[in-house]
Amino acid sequence: MTTSVVKKSSGFRRTWNRFKTYITKPQNAILLVLGIVLTISTIYPMFTIARDTVRLHPGSVDTQEKALESQVDALGTTLTTYNWTNLFTDTITTRVGRERVTRSVASIYLWTPLMNSVLISIFACFGAILYGGVFAYLVTRTNLRFKKYLSSIFIFPYIMPQWTLAVMWQNLFNSNAVTGGNDGLFVALFNLYMPKWWCEGLFPVSVVLAIHYAPFAYILIGGIFRNMDANLEEAATILNTPRWKIFLRVTLPLVKPAILSTILLVFSSAMGSYPIPHYLKLSTLSTQYVGMSSNRAGQASILAVIMMLFGFLILIVNQRTTSGRKNFTTVTGKSGQSSVVNLGAAKYIISFLFVLLTLFTGILPIILFAVETFLPNPGDYSFITHGIAGHTTTKWWLTAENVTENGMYGQKGILYNADIWNAFAGTFFVAICCALAAGTIGTLIGYCVSKNRRSKWASYVNNMAFLPYLMPSLAVGVAFFIFGSGAGIYNTFLLLILAGTVKYIPFASRSALNSMMQLSGEIEEAAIIQDIPWWKRMTRIIIPIQKTSIISGFLLPFMTCLRELTLFMLLCGQGKIITTMLGYFDEMGLYAFSSGINLILIILILVFNTIVNKLTGASIDSGIGGDS
Repeated sequence: MTTSVVKKSSGFRRTWNRFKTYITKPQNAILLVLGIVLTISTIYPMFTIARDTVRLHPGSVDTQEKALESQVDALGTTLTTYNWTNLFTDTITTRVGRERVTRSVASIYLWTPLMNSVLISIFACFGAILYGGVFAYLVTRTNLRFKKYLSSIFIFPYIMPQWTLAVMWQNLFNSNAVTGGNDGLFVALFNLYMPKWWCEGLFPVSVVLAIHYAPFAYILIGGIFRNMDANLEEAATILNTPRWKIFLRVTLPLVKPAILSTILLVFSSAMGSYPIPHYLKLSTLSTQYVGMSSNRAGQASILAVIMMLFGFLILIVNQRTTSGRKNFTTVTGKSGQSSVVNLGAAKYIISFLFVLLTLFTGILPIILFAVETFLPNPGDYSFITHGIAGHTTTKWWLTAENVTENGMYGQKGILYNADIWNAFAGTFFVAICCALAAGTIGTLIGYCVSKNRRSKWASYVNNMAFLPYLMPSLAVGVAFFIFGSGAGIYNTFLLLILAGTVKYIPFASRSALNSMMQLSGEIEEAAIIQDIPWWKRMTRIIIPIQKTSIISGFLLPFMTCLRELTLFMLLCGQGKIITTMLGYFDEMGLYAFSSGINLILIILILVFNTIVNKLTGASIDSGIGGDS
């Protein structure tokens, strides 16, 4: 008996000593703490969504169902399957013309939005890869003209707020005869009325999402094209292999990893997109959730669970494709210069085509938003045919007093509107806090994971940090909305900062991890031999060497947070931050205010992006071909 006790004691002591030895290394201790924190901050809010699907909510149950009224009075404390059975088995009778039509609740609130969400995600992936991939090939592997200009403008749609192109699409193609409201620019210029499927619904949403996420494909695929060893293609050319076969059999397999990464990123982002389907009037899981959250809260949470399941599925696919991926040596010591394809005279035609396309996607939105703020009736471009005299105004900017007439609804002009500038201040505060928190945590994750490359715990922490990025933004927002409401921090900056930090950690962690993996362990080992403390090794050696990547890990969350809407829209009231004010002004019919806010946001983001490029030398398109 005594011997067994001694063995247990020695076993416990041995385990404890191993644990103490493990945590004496700073990277292990930090990794342990971050793993626990990330598990709680990521998994628990998601657990609250699942729990919300089996709770009853006041106002979401039919008053005729007397058996459930007592449970509703208990404010949802009783667990029940009512939300699930109601969504999947109940029916709704509506009147269409003179006939009454009975449809299932699931077909209206679940299956149709789900199908639309999947379709726009698939079409967005296809369009982004086609548009961004072709552009990446032309910039990196051909003698295309105006590369520097085109490369800079091509990334504008992603830098700008997501809904920018959707609003521009409305301003271009909407008409009173087809969509109602004012006639757009195409009607004013060409008297051309586009059909409704072109103006609203699946087609424009897919096109706009594809354009918005095409820079993903350009950056990921372009990086491989840029660094590809020319010997691989030259060897095939020596064997008289046709160029089309070289592209299909040699070039395309090499960019397959980048294509898979683009598909995963674009699919997950498009699945959770809210502003674009909202503006272009397509029912998706995101728009349906917002519509159901007030009177069908439990059923809406089921939609959020489905969006989360897509995020987990994408994470699994990402793990399978990266773990089983074939390795290609694309950069060798023999040849670092890629072969350039001569387009001949076609280079001018192709260059002009892309100049025209980037004009519509990068420059025209800024011009239209500026013009909208000087029109008495935003969206009315009749001044093009009737002359500019009497068709412009500065009231939307310069009205210094509360005016109830002239369509101002008691609002001051943008430059004098304290609510707008307070919302801008709130946005900057949240963006700075999110950038500092996400950048710091992400940098530590990147450092610790790179030091424990073969550790399963490090792999778990890395996946847990990256999971929020693969989750649809609205699903993450819903999780923190339910969590914040229960914790009593709804409509506070604290909740916005928590949600933003968790969502944006992947930006910093992946940026830091990629740079830390390039560092040789000998650099830090030399400092350890000299008994230099860990904090001094980080501040004097590691950070200065990789300052560009680390700074990017702070700046990406900052600039993304400035234009974030989908993540924050449920977490605070209108006016807390600037993006949530857009919906308020649209509801009030003050479209000039929305355009003015969009214009200011775009200019601020572009200015910050330019400042970052000048100060750090870092650029989103650097290293791809945008410098030539």
